[in-house]
Order: sequence, then structure tokens, then C-alpha cells
Amino acid sequence: MRIRKRIAKPTVAMIDEFFASEHIVTDNGISQRRSAFDIILVQLVNKAIAGNTRALNVLTKYHAFAASRVGPNPCHALLVDDHGNPIKPRKKNG
Repeated sequence: MRIRKRIAKPTVAMIDEFFASEHIVTDNGISQRRSAFDIILVQLVNKAIAGNTRALNVLTKYHAFAASRVGPNPCHALLVDDHGNPIKPRKKNG
């Protein structure tokens, strides 16, 4: 009797599958299907708006990463404060 070994999926493929997976969420009493990526992004934006600097730093780093991977017609976003001044991520001490 032979036992077949499963070939492990590459980590990137597993992460892509997770972000693409769809879940049902209820927002203001309305159920919708959304990707895990959309759900996480909305939560990060909500937390950043509420003043969570860690969420703001994650969004800023993701924006820089996404900007480095765009094609010929990039969509740019700029995080600004209440006065329209650009927001830069805070650097960690140490």
C-alpha cells in the first residue's frame, strides 16, 4: 500500500486564496457577500478614522506596497488630516 504525499501549496497561493475568499457580512442590516480583503480593508479604514495610529500605519504601508505594484494606469490615494495636510506614518522607536 502506497501513501501519497500531498504537495504543499506555496504560501503566496494560500494568502491569495484567503484574501479572495468570500464571506457574508451585515452592514446596517443589509447582508452582503464580500471578500476577506474588502472586510479587512474596511476595518482598517474605520480604525484609522477613529484615531488608531497602528491601523493608519498599516494602511500607509499597504498603499506604498500597492503603488509599487501598479500597472500603467495607477490609482493614487493620499491620506490627509482634517486640514488637508498629508499624513506620514510614524516611525517606531528602536
